[in-house]
Amino acid sequence: MTDKKNYIERTLDQRRSSEKFDYYFLGLIVGLLSLSIYGLKPNLGLKSIYLLIVAWISLIISGAMGFLRLQLVLILKNVDLSKEDNPLLAKKYNVELNKINERYYKHQIRFFYLGIVFYITFRLTNVYCMHRVMEFSILVVAIAIGYLAYKKFRNLIKNIPNKK
Repeated sequence: MTDKKNYIERTLDQRRSSEKFDYYFLGLIVGLLSLSIYGLKPNLGLKSIYLLIVAWISLIISGAMGFLRLQLVLILKNVDLSKEDNPLLAKKYNVELNKINERYYKHQIRFFYLGIVFYITFRLTNVYCMHRVMEFSILVVAIAIGYLAYKKFRNLIKNIPNKK
């Protein structure tokens, strides 16, 4: 009985922490999107407007994924493992929802990163009046560095020993 109670308490604590981070991250996405829209001055003859449009689309998709994740968190909250008739079925349902949640999170992070890379490239292009070749080289290098950092971070997480 205590194992089941401890499992429920740990699950609820994990959900609360995850929910706080989700709200923070979603606020960051919406804040960056609104800042980029507010800071746009179309009468200055902007170059490479397509970078800004791609950045906005990436941030909008990232925000949509964030809202879907928050909706999924609400569904996860309604699954109460202590009142379920079949705890194994409830645990399986909870595991499936967590897999979907993780998949949304990965896509949310990727689109957020792409939005930031495109927005920064747009800003650099307009400040330094770069050519298209330079724009694309910056994009390729930034995406490659982000991908390598993601792989390195993922390998570091996998190598952390589990404490029992």
